[in-house]
Amino acid sequence: FPLPFLETQIVDGAGVEDPALTRRVLDACSIAPGLRNIGKRAEARIQAREVEQLIRRRDFAAIRELRGQWLAGIQTASPILLAYSETARFAESALKAFGAHHRLQHLGQAKEKMKSIEALLRDERTRLTIPFEAPLRAFSEALDQMQSEAAKQAEDVLPNPFRVGPALSREEGPELFRGREYAIRQIENTLADSNNAASLILLAPRRSGKSSLLKMLPVMVPDAVCVFFDLQAHPIQSPSAFWPTLAREAILQARIQRRIELPKFPEGPPLEAAAAWLGELDRLPGGRRVLLAIDEFERLEDLFPGDRREFLQLMGLFRATIQHRRGVRLLVSGAAPFTEIDRVWDDHFISTRHVKLPFLDRDSSVGLLTRPEPDFPADAIPLHVAEEVYARTGGQPYLLQVHGWLLVERLNEGKRKSAAVADVVAVEGRVIEWADSYFRDTYRNAPPEMQEGIVKLALGESRREDFAIPVLRWLEWRQLITAEGRLAVPVFRAWLEHYGHLEAVTRL
Repeated sequence: FPLPFLETQIVDGAGVEDPALTRRVLDACSIAPGLRNIGKRAEARIQAREVEQLIRRRDFAAIRELRGQWLAGIQTASPILLAYSETARFAESALKAFGAHHRLQHLGQAKEKMKSIEALLRDERTRLTIPFEAPLRAFSEALDQMQSEAAKQAEDVLPNPFRVGPALSREEGPELFRGREYAIRQIENTLADSNNAASLILLAPRRSGKSSLLKMLPVMVPDAVCVFFDLQAHPIQSPSAFWPTLAREAILQARIQRRIELPKFPEGPPLEAAAAWLGELDRLPGGRRVLLAIDEFERLEDLFPGDRREFLQLMGLFRATIQHRRGVRLLVSGAAPFTEIDRVWDDHFISTRHVKLPFLDRDSSVGLLTRPEPDFPADAIPLHVAEEVYARTGGQPYLLQVHGWLLVERLNEGKRKSAAVADVVAVEGRVIEWADSYFRDTYRNAPPEMQEGIVKLALGESRREDFAIPVLRWLEWRQLITAEGRLAVPVFRAWLEHYGHLEAVTRL
């Protein structure tokens, strides 16, 4: 039978120094028929109280992850907690935003997401959801206060919508992600063709927008479950950990993005369990399709040091998935074409369609710089200034973003409203500094003959026919050489000159 006042005692006990006792009582309630509802109501009140405390501390990262003493993560969370997690994701972005205008944009998105919490509380008003009305009020107050603070900071400051850090996310990317319509159509058409088991290979040099494209696939391909798995962001200690880690990430993303439950990864040897799990994904109700997008695929072989057999087994499972699955498709993304790495990739990734991301063309580049978002002032980066940036960058997406960011910052520092060509020249030193990782990765990690080819292009001392075929192909793949045989990214010369690479070659 229900014990009087037990619910209140549990809630009060959760705040004392011995929460383990409260957890034991909740566990006991879960197996006692007359006390189960009491335990559920008490736990809901405790969780709601902790969410409210995190909101008042503005620890939105913890809410996004549902990480706390009484929050057990997203995997087992209720719909109301998942709604709080999704709202907190935008609030966290607002805290991390570079400028006040970005902060306002994310706060507006957070308020839109907060409507889903309101809808859940309105449609399912029970003793398990009513406790979450208090944190909702706290969330609204926090967002209002942050919005007021950001609005004051935004006065008389140009918004800076450009992004120069991590890959664009699906929250901030649609306006900034330009010139990729053809690639999106290729992916959509491949997924829509149920009679063809083709999978995809997305190839482009680093800093060309691959990860941004993959992160925004859930928005651009809304009728599929798109799982983004970055091998660099998910360090895996052993081959046997690859598939369980991928499965956990897939289940998590499907819950957040599509509000659907994917099958759990089964027990047993990893390879056999992975094959069974893929089979279950292939038979999802309603013919729902799943796209497993694996970024930085070149790093995959690093998981198999000294064990070629395990690597080939993994590749064999990839091949079987490509050939025999219709509801599950693979998309691997990387910077190096298969011809530059192990031939085993070509042997196993049969029936694949290649999707390449070129640099942005002139119209896309100029449009990005002059109107990165609808509210951006039309004369902040005039047409002739945008064309000068395009001429300096060749449409390289990351360099366009760096130039845009630095130009807006220069205008705000000088309390000006419109940039001039002289500003493009003035920020070049900072461009070299900010984009050093792109230049360094392209040049210093290249073989000596490829480095020599880049320098020759920068010095303007060669024609296309002067390059050996392997060097020419390498330069073409990195989109560093034009059809006329010139350096496609002229600002690259400034970086080479800054670090003395041109001077060293000239002396030789």
